[in-house]
Amino acid sequence: MRMFFLERKGILRILFHVPASLSLSMVMLLSSCKPQTAGVVLLAPTSENLGLVDLHGAVSGSFKILNKTPGAVAINAVVPGCGCTVADLDKKVIQSGESSTVKFTIKAERAGRKTIDIRVDTSLGALKYLGLIEVLEHANWVLSTPTLALPDSAVGVEASHEVTIRARTDKSLKVTGALIDNPLLSLNLTYESGVAVLKVTKLKDAPEGLLTAKINVTTTDPQSENIVIPVFTVVHSGIFLTPSQLIVARSKANEEAGLDVTVGGWKGSKPSLEVDGADIANVESTSPGLLAFKISFRSPAKNEASKRLKLIKDGAVVKEYTILFVANNERD
Repeated sequence: MRMFFLERKGILRILFHVPASLSLSMVMLLSSCKPQTAGVVLLAPTSENLGLVDLHGAVSGSFKILNKTPGAVAINAVVPGCGCTVADLDKKVIQSGESSTVKFTIKAERAGRKTIDIRVDTSLGALKYLGLIEVLEHANWVLSTPTLALPDSAVGVEASHEVTIRARTDKSLKVTGALIDNPLLSLNLTYESGVAVLKVTKLKDAPEGLLTAKINVTTTDPQSENIVIPVFTVVHSGIFLTPSQLIVARSKANEEAGLDVTVGGWKGSKPSLEVDGADIANVESTSPGLLAFKISFRSPAKNEASKRLKLIKDGAVVKEYTILFVANNERD
């Protein structure tokens, strides 16, 4: 962080430049300050980026109160802006030319970026410290996805998906192992250029229904010795289509719209789809045993709320689904 001083008409202004690492601009405020306080009773620093912290973890810091006046200054109170911050003061009366240190601890209760403030009430006015933290589920790690969703599949067919884990900055941190808590799912851990790759496969004997599990990943990171990744997938007893809810958003009447669907669980000849007033094209699927389709609606009428999608196998309609058209906030 860079600090710039600008003096104009006897008033000292302090400008801060926050590094672009968090791409967030911070506005520094000195609230309820008496004019004679500025430049004579100072906080050092007035604000700072405290970095990344694990969710439910804590980060600590400190700042000094500097007395540049010719006399003693009393510290009447140190007031954190929220209950997640605890602050302690080592000296309640600061003699001329001396300082007092405020130490604080912030508990990370919610994920996301957070600005904390601590107000210092002195006998000459009030000053405010601002700190910025970014709370992550696992601050030292980057996960390709926080929850692993395997593609829907049929009974008797395997289905797989992967999640990757890598250290954010400290390359000495390692993933040491991983276990999954459902015997109907297998887990394979490999390493590629320092990145841990966890491949989960739904076994063929998994029954119909929703299948859930948790992967427990162990690491050498003292802040995140265990990383838990939820896993889920849906197993069907026969032919199926996903997603189960077919909703198309459009902003204007007669505007082209599209929908991507996947069909699986068939045996023998491949199934097809049929929708009135739509063009349907096969697209390449990334999962074996699944057919992917792109449905393009040429011009749905303004008052048309839905269409019927037919799943056809061997010339017969085996299932029907409803496609809903939902207008967004734009006016037709």
